[in-house]
Amino acid sequence: MFHTLWPQSPNQTRIVCEWLFDPYTMAQPGFDPADAVELWDLTNRQDWEICELTQQGVSSRAYTPGLYSSSESLLAAIDQEVLKALGVGLLERVSFLSRGAGVRVCKLT
Repeated sequence: MFHTLWPQSPNQTRIVCEWLFDPYTMAQPGFDPADAVELWDLTNRQDWEICELTQQGVSSRAYTPGLYSSSESLLAAIDQEVLKALGVGLLERVSFLSRGAGVRVCKLT
């Protein structure tokens, strides 16, 4: 299974899910992908609901970004790479956090 995400607006994304099965498996008598499709459809819908609630939260005027937890090091690394690609220097990246500019930066170790 894979997803293709098509941004429609700043707060809306069209998601296309496609399931891939081996042709040999599909040719077997009694092959029915319904169980797999139903399970992943339920899982995806639950995940998307969490994403929608999170988006509502970060869109709130009351939201202020904070530090990443230690289990979010990959996300923090992606932030660092994006800021680096934008030409933001290391000291500037760290200072974003102290200014509350909406960029979450992990503590550099």
